[in-house]
Amino acid sequence: MRFGGDVRVSASSTAPAPSPSRLAVVRFHVPRRCLSLSICAYRKTEEQRLEGERKLKRTGQKKQKQVQSKTVEAAGYVVVVTTLNCLDAQGILALYRHRWQVELAFKRMKSLLGLSHLRKKNPEGAKAWLQGKLLVACLIERLIATGEHFSPLEGQGSQRASDTPALPLA
Repeated sequence: MRFGGDVRVSASSTAPAPSPSRLAVVRFHVPRRCLSLSICAYRKTEEQRLEGERKLKRTGQKKQKQVQSKTVEAAGYVVVVTTLNCLDAQGILALYRHRWQVELAFKRMKSLLGLSHLRKKNPEGAKAWLQGKLLVACLIERLIATGEHFSPLEGQGSQRASDTPALPLA
């Protein structure tokens, strides 16, 4: 496999989404080193594929660029490349999902708590500021979790608040 080369995935577009599988173990030779990579992939559901295709086309229109058919085809798959060879494909994809949840938590903290820029210049002040923000984030997460499982009506024979459907805001 050469860098920048095409990787073809052939499967019938009408076939059901297969279970995740390890597609290949690829070895890259770097001077004085051999790098072994696993490529794990699975096909998205038809609904996910269509949603991804719609987003790609909308982005292409905004940037006034034509979306290539290869890009649309690739958007129908989730592909994870890793150096972890001790896990099977299911384990690698589960680990990727957990990693993505951590990524989303940091993104949420950055936007809600103003963590995008470090406000202090000296190391001690920066450390204290960051630890304070992380403490606030943990407290907020705890309050949200508690609020989701608390109902003032509980014990009075009614449903818990988390069991009732939410009302639309708009």
